[in-house]
Amino acid sequence: MTRLIIDTINPDTDIEALASLNCREITEWHHYVEDGSRGAPSTWEKLSRWERWRHGGPWLDPNLLQLHLKILEEAGGVVLVARQKEEIIGELEIAYDVGIPQERRAHIVWIVVDPAWQRKGIGKLLIERGQELAAKMGCQLMTVSSQDQASYNFYTSLKFQKTDRLLYFTKVLGNGKPQVQTSDVHMIPLEWKQRPQPPIGFKLAIGNNYTPSYTWSYLRNMSKLYELMKVDIPSPQLWLLRQKKAEAVTVAHNFIRLWLSPEGEKSTGFLATVLRITEELSRKNKSSQLKVYSFPSHRKLLEASEFTFRTEESYLSKPL
Repeated sequence: MTRLIIDTINPDTDIEALASLNCREITEWHHYVEDGSRGAPSTWEKLSRWERWRHGGPWLDPNLLQLHLKILEEAGGVVLVARQKEEIIGELEIAYDVGIPQERRAHIVWIVVDPAWQRKGIGKLLIERGQELAAKMGCQLMTVSSQDQASYNFYTSLKFQKTDRLLYFTKVLGNGKPQVQTSDVHMIPLEWKQRPQPPIGFKLAIGNNYTPSYTWSYLRNMSKLYELMKVDIPSPQLWLLRQKKAEAVTVAHNFIRLWLSPEGEKSTGFLATVLRITEELSRKNKSSQLKVYSFPSHRKLLEASEFTFRTEESYLSKPL
Protein backbone atom coordinates (compact mmCIF):
# COMPACT_ATOMS: atom_id res chain seq x y z
CA MET A 1 0.00 0.00 0.00
CA THR A 2 1.30 3.42 -0.96
CA ARG A 3 2.18 5.59 2.00
CA LEU A 4 -0.94 6.85 3.78
CA ILE A 5 -0.99 10.50 4.82
CA ILE A 6 -3.13 11.83 7.66
CA ASP A 7 -3.43 15.60 7.88
CA THR A 8 -5.95 18.37 8.45
CA ILE A 9 -8.49 19.33 5.83
CA ASN A 10 -7.91 22.10 3.31
CA PRO A 11 -11.30 23.88 3.20
CA ASP A 12 -10.43 25.54 -0.12
CA THR A 13 -9.77 22.34 -2.06
CA ASP A 14 -11.14 19.33 -0.16
CA ILE A 15 -14.89 20.00 0.19
CA GLU A 16 -16.02 18.29 -3.01
CA ALA A 17 -13.81 15.25 -2.37
CA LEU A 18 -15.02 15.02 1.22
CA ALA A 19 -18.67 15.12 0.20
CA SER A 20 -17.96 12.46 -2.43
CA LEU A 21 -16.36 10.23 0.21
CA ASN A 22 -19.42 10.46 2.45
CA CYS A 23 -21.79 9.84 -0.46
CA ARG A 24 -20.05 6.52 -1.17
CA GLU A 25 -21.59 5.24 2.07
CA ILE A 26 -25.10 5.64 0.61
CA THR A 27 -26.25 2.66 -1.46
CA GLU A 28 -29.67 3.98 -2.50
CA TRP A 29 -30.93 7.52 -3.04
CA HIS A 30 -34.61 8.44 -2.90
CA HIS A 31 -36.88 11.45 -2.58
CA TYR A 32 -38.57 12.53 0.66
CA VAL A 33 -42.12 13.83 0.82
CA GLU A 34 -43.16 16.85 2.86
CA ASP A 35 -44.02 14.89 6.01
CA GLY A 36 -40.49 13.43 6.06
CA SER A 37 -41.38 9.94 4.86
CA ARG A 38 -39.43 8.19 2.12
CA GLY A 39 -40.54 8.75 -1.49
CA ALA A 40 -39.61 7.40 -4.90
CA PRO A 41 -36.06 6.23 -5.81
CA SER A 42 -33.87 8.91 -7.35
CA THR A 43 -30.28 9.99 -7.95
CA TRP A 44 -28.10 12.36 -5.94
CA GLU A 45 -28.21 14.96 -8.72
CA LYS A 46 -32.03 15.14 -8.68
CA LEU A 47 -32.37 15.58 -4.92
CA SER A 48 -32.77 18.87 -3.09
CA ARG A 49 -30.28 19.76 -0.37
CA TRP A 50 -32.93 19.00 2.24
CA GLU A 51 -33.40 15.52 0.75
CA ARG A 52 -29.66 14.91 0.74
CA TRP A 53 -29.56 16.00 4.39
CA ARG A 54 -32.29 13.47 5.19
CA HIS A 55 -30.05 10.67 3.91
CA GLY A 56 -27.45 11.33 6.59
CA GLY A 57 -26.74 14.95 7.43
CA PRO A 58 -24.67 17.83 6.00
CA TRP A 59 -21.83 15.58 4.85
CA LEU A 60 -23.75 14.59 1.68
CA ASP A 61 -23.86 18.01 0.00
CA PRO A 62 -20.81 20.24 -0.63
CA ASN A 63 -22.57 23.49 0.32
CA LEU A 64 -24.06 22.09 3.52
CA LEU A 65 -20.75 20.42 4.36
CA GLN A 66 -18.86 23.68 3.94
CA LEU A 67 -21.15 25.43 6.41
CA HIS A 68 -21.01 22.45 8.78
CA LEU A 69 -17.21 22.61 8.84
CA LYS A 70 -17.31 26.35 9.57
CA ILE A 71 -19.60 25.62 12.52
CA LEU A 72 -17.20 22.96 13.76
CA GLU A 73 -14.29 25.40 13.42
CA GLU A 74 -16.27 28.06 15.32
CA ALA A 75 -16.63 25.54 18.16
CA GLY A 76 -12.88 24.90 18.19
CA GLY A 77 -13.10 21.59 16.36
CA VAL A 78 -10.77 19.96 13.85
CA VAL A 79 -11.14 17.73 10.77
CA LEU A 80 -8.55 15.08 9.92
CA VAL A 81 -8.46 13.26 6.60
CA ALA A 82 -6.64 10.15 5.38
CA ARG A 83 -5.13 10.53 1.89
CA GLN A 84 -4.00 7.75 -0.43
CA LYS A 85 -2.41 8.94 -3.68
CA GLU A 86 -4.02 12.36 -3.06
CA GLU A 87 -7.47 10.75 -2.78
CA ILE A 88 -9.37 11.27 0.47
CA ILE A 89 -10.35 7.85 1.81
CA GLY A 90 -11.19 8.66 5.42
CA GLU A 91 -12.38 11.52 7.63
CA LEU A 92 -12.52 12.22 11.37
CA GLU A 93 -14.22 15.21 13.01
CA ILE A 94 -13.52 16.15 16.62
CA ALA A 95 -15.12 18.83 18.79
CA TYR A 96 -13.12 20.18 21.74
CA ASP A 97 -14.29 21.72 24.98
CA VAL A 98 -11.01 22.76 26.59
CA GLY A 99 -12.44 26.14 27.64
CA ILE A 100 -14.99 24.57 29.97
CA PRO A 101 -13.26 23.40 33.19
CA GLN A 102 -15.68 20.55 33.93
CA GLU A 103 -15.36 19.22 30.38
CA ARG A 104 -11.80 19.37 29.00
CA ARG A 105 -12.68 16.64 26.56
CA ALA A 106 -12.64 15.87 22.88
CA HIS A 107 -15.73 14.29 21.34
CA ILE A 108 -15.79 12.33 18.08
CA VAL A 109 -18.51 13.99 16.00
CA TRP A 110 -18.08 11.96 12.83
CA ILE A 111 -15.86 9.30 11.30
CA VAL A 112 -16.13 7.69 7.89
CA VAL A 113 -13.87 5.47 5.79
CA ASP A 114 -14.30 4.70 2.11
CA PRO A 115 -16.06 1.29 1.87
CA ALA A 116 -13.23 0.03 -0.36
CA TRP A 117 -10.69 0.85 2.38
CA GLN A 118 -12.52 -0.39 5.46
CA ARG A 119 -10.99 -3.02 7.78
CA LYS A 120 -7.49 -1.87 6.83
CA GLY A 121 -6.70 0.22 9.91
CA ILE A 122 -7.62 3.62 8.44
CA GLY A 123 -10.15 4.46 11.18
CA LYS A 124 -7.68 3.39 13.88
CA LEU A 125 -4.98 5.66 12.46
CA LEU A 126 -7.36 8.62 12.26
CA ILE A 127 -8.44 8.23 15.89
CA GLU A 128 -4.86 7.78 17.12
CA ARG A 129 -3.87 11.03 15.41
CA GLY A 130 -6.99 12.67 16.82
CA GLN A 131 -6.02 11.57 20.32
CA GLU A 132 -2.57 13.11 19.90
CA LEU A 133 -4.05 16.45 18.85
CA ALA A 134 -6.63 16.37 21.65
CA ALA A 135 -3.94 15.77 24.27
CA LYS A 136 -1.93 18.72 22.92
CA MET A 137 -5.08 20.86 23.20
CA GLY A 138 -5.29 20.06 26.91
CA CYS A 139 -8.09 17.50 26.72
CA GLN A 140 -8.08 14.82 29.39
CA LEU A 141 -10.73 12.59 27.85
CA MET A 142 -12.03 11.51 24.45
CA THR A 143 -15.70 10.52 24.17
CA VAL A 144 -17.99 9.06 21.52
CA SER A 145 -21.50 7.63 21.25
CA SER A 146 -22.09 4.31 19.49
CA GLN A 147 -25.36 3.43 17.80
CA ASP A 148 -24.68 -0.17 16.77
CA GLN A 149 -22.66 -3.24 17.72
CA ALA A 150 -20.14 -2.86 14.90
CA SER A 151 -19.08 0.65 15.95
CA TYR A 152 -19.15 -0.41 19.62
CA ASN A 153 -16.73 -3.25 18.86
CA PHE A 154 -14.51 -0.88 16.90
CA TYR A 155 -14.21 1.64 19.74
CA THR A 156 -13.69 -0.96 22.46
CA SER A 157 -10.90 -2.47 20.34
CA LEU A 158 -9.21 0.94 20.68
CA LYS A 159 -9.56 0.76 24.48
CA PHE A 160 -12.62 2.99 24.78
CA GLN A 161 -14.82 1.88 27.68
CA LYS A 162 -18.56 2.20 28.08
CA THR A 163 -19.16 4.75 30.83
CA ASP A 164 -22.82 5.62 30.35
CA ARG A 165 -25.88 5.35 28.12
CA LEU A 166 -27.39 8.07 25.97
CA LEU A 167 -31.18 7.79 25.78
CA TYR A 168 -33.33 9.17 22.97
CA PHE A 169 -36.91 10.35 23.60
CA THR A 170 -39.65 11.96 21.52
CA LYS A 171 -42.94 13.68 22.26
CA VAL A 172 -45.71 14.73 19.89
CA LEU A 173 -47.07 18.17 20.70
CA GLY A 174 -50.78 18.84 20.42
CA ASN A 175 -52.60 22.16 20.25
CA GLY A 176 -53.68 22.21 23.89
CA LYS A 177 -53.35 25.04 26.35
CA PRO A 178 -50.17 25.49 28.42
CA GLN A 179 -49.99 23.04 31.31
CA VAL A 180 -47.54 24.93 33.50
CA GLN A 181 -47.87 27.98 35.71
CA THR A 182 -45.15 30.48 34.87
CA SER A 183 -46.15 33.49 36.97
CA ASP A 184 -43.10 33.13 39.23
CA VAL A 185 -40.68 32.44 36.35
CA HIS A 186 -39.09 35.36 34.53
CA MET A 187 -38.79 34.59 30.80
CA ILE A 188 -36.23 36.68 28.93
CA PRO A 189 -35.60 36.25 25.18
CA LEU A 190 -31.95 36.29 24.15
CA GLU A 191 -30.23 37.00 20.82
CA TRP A 192 -27.93 34.37 19.34
CA LYS A 193 -25.66 36.93 17.69
CA GLN A 194 -24.89 38.40 21.11
CA ARG A 195 -24.12 34.97 22.60
CA PRO A 196 -21.13 33.39 20.78
CA GLN A 197 -20.54 30.82 23.55
CA PRO A 198 -22.58 28.71 26.00
CA PRO A 199 -23.43 30.48 29.29
CA ILE A 200 -20.41 30.47 31.56
CA GLY A 201 -20.84 28.37 34.68
CA PHE A 202 -23.98 26.63 33.36
CA LYS A 203 -24.15 22.89 32.77
CA LEU A 204 -25.76 21.26 29.71
CA ALA A 205 -28.42 19.23 31.50
CA ILE A 206 -30.56 17.97 28.60
CA GLY A 207 -29.40 17.43 25.02
CA ASN A 208 -26.07 15.78 25.78
CA ASN A 209 -25.26 14.05 22.50
CA TYR A 210 -22.40 16.47 21.66
CA THR A 211 -20.09 18.83 23.53
CA PRO A 212 -21.71 22.05 24.83
CA SER A 213 -19.61 24.32 22.60
CA TYR A 214 -20.35 22.36 19.42
CA THR A 215 -24.06 22.12 20.30
CA TRP A 216 -24.19 25.88 20.88
CA SER A 217 -22.42 26.72 17.60
CA TYR A 218 -24.77 24.50 15.63
CA LEU A 219 -27.86 26.08 17.17
CA ARG A 220 -26.55 29.58 16.46
CA ASN A 221 -26.19 28.69 12.77
CA MET A 222 -29.33 26.61 12.17
CA SER A 223 -31.02 29.49 10.34
CA LYS A 224 -28.17 29.48 7.78
CA LEU A 225 -28.55 25.73 7.27
CA TYR A 226 -32.31 26.09 6.79
CA GLU A 227 -31.71 28.90 4.30
CA LEU A 228 -29.29 26.74 2.30
CA MET A 229 -31.77 23.86 2.28
CA LYS A 230 -34.61 26.24 1.32
CA VAL A 231 -36.94 24.84 3.97
CA ASP A 232 -39.52 26.77 5.95
CA ILE A 233 -38.53 25.66 9.45
CA PRO A 234 -38.44 28.17 12.34
CA SER A 235 -34.96 28.80 13.71
CA PRO A 236 -34.17 27.89 17.34
CA GLN A 237 -35.16 30.58 19.85
CA LEU A 238 -32.98 31.27 22.89
CA TRP A 239 -34.46 32.04 26.33
CA LEU A 240 -33.22 32.77 29.83
CA LEU A 241 -35.58 31.46 32.54
CA ARG A 242 -35.20 32.67 36.12
CA GLN A 243 -37.03 31.49 39.24
CA LYS A 244 -35.69 33.19 42.36
CA LYS A 245 -31.93 32.37 42.27
CA ALA A 246 -32.26 29.43 39.89
CA GLU A 247 -31.53 30.09 36.21
CA ALA A 248 -31.71 28.13 32.97
CA VAL A 249 -30.91 28.85 29.36
CA THR A 250 -33.18 26.87 27.05
CA VAL A 251 -33.81 26.52 23.34
CA ALA A 252 -37.28 26.49 21.79
CA HIS A 253 -36.86 24.05 18.92
CA ASN A 254 -37.76 20.51 17.90
CA PHE A 255 -34.52 19.26 19.53
CA ILE A 256 -34.45 20.27 23.20
CA ARG A 257 -31.25 21.56 24.76
CA LEU A 258 -31.13 23.34 28.10
CA TRP A 259 -28.43 24.56 30.44
CA LEU A 260 -28.76 24.98 34.22
CA SER A 261 -26.93 27.34 36.56
CA PRO A 262 -25.47 25.83 39.78
CA GLU A 263 -28.50 27.16 41.69
CA GLY A 264 -30.76 25.72 39.01
CA GLU A 265 -29.21 22.28 39.51
CA LYS A 266 -29.87 22.46 43.25
CA SER A 267 -33.42 23.80 43.04
CA THR A 268 -36.00 21.04 43.51
CA GLY A 269 -38.48 20.89 40.67
CA PHE A 270 -36.83 23.66 38.65
CA LEU A 271 -35.71 21.38 35.80
CA ALA A 272 -39.25 19.98 35.45
CA THR A 273 -40.62 23.53 35.27
CA VAL A 274 -38.03 24.55 32.69
CA LEU A 275 -38.83 21.47 30.61
CA ARG A 276 -42.55 22.29 30.60
CA ILE A 277 -41.92 25.91 29.65
CA THR A 278 -39.56 24.78 26.88
CA GLU A 279 -42.34 22.58 25.51
CA GLU A 280 -44.72 25.54 25.35
CA LEU A 281 -42.12 27.86 23.83
CA SER A 282 -41.30 25.19 21.20
CA ARG A 283 -44.99 24.75 20.42
CA LYS A 284 -45.31 28.50 19.85
CA ASN A 285 -42.22 28.25 17.62
CA LYS A 286 -44.21 25.82 15.41
CA SER A 287 -42.56 22.59 16.61
CA SER A 288 -44.94 19.64 16.30
CA GLN A 289 -42.64 17.04 17.81
CA LEU A 290 -39.90 17.28 20.42
CA LYS A 291 -36.76 15.17 20.42
CA VAL A 292 -34.21 14.91 23.19
CA TYR A 293 -31.03 13.07 24.13
CA SER A 294 -30.38 12.60 27.82
CA PHE A 295 -28.40 10.48 30.22
CA PRO A 296 -30.40 7.98 32.35
CA SER A 297 -30.43 10.34 35.37
CA HIS A 298 -33.30 12.29 33.75
CA ARG A 299 -35.28 9.33 32.43
CA LYS A 300 -37.96 9.45 35.15
CA LEU A 301 -38.46 13.17 34.62
CA LEU A 302 -38.82 12.81 30.85
CA GLU A 303 -41.22 9.89 31.10
CA ALA A 304 -43.26 11.74 33.74
CA SER A 305 -43.43 14.60 31.22
CA GLU A 306 -44.93 12.17 28.68
CA PHE A 307 -41.82 11.74 26.56
CA THR A 308 -41.58 8.32 24.90
CA PHE A 309 -38.33 6.39 25.10
CA ARG A 310 -37.20 5.31 21.62
CA THR A 311 -33.70 3.93 21.69
CA GLU A 312 -30.34 4.19 23.42
CA GLU A 313 -26.71 4.55 22.44
CA SER A 314 -23.59 3.46 24.27
CA TYR A 315 -21.52 6.36 25.58
CA LEU A 316 -17.82 5.51 25.60
CA SER A 317 -14.74 7.34 26.81
CA LYS A 318 -10.98 6.97 26.91
CA PRO A 319 -8.49 8.88 29.10
CA LEU A 320 -5.80 10.75 27.16
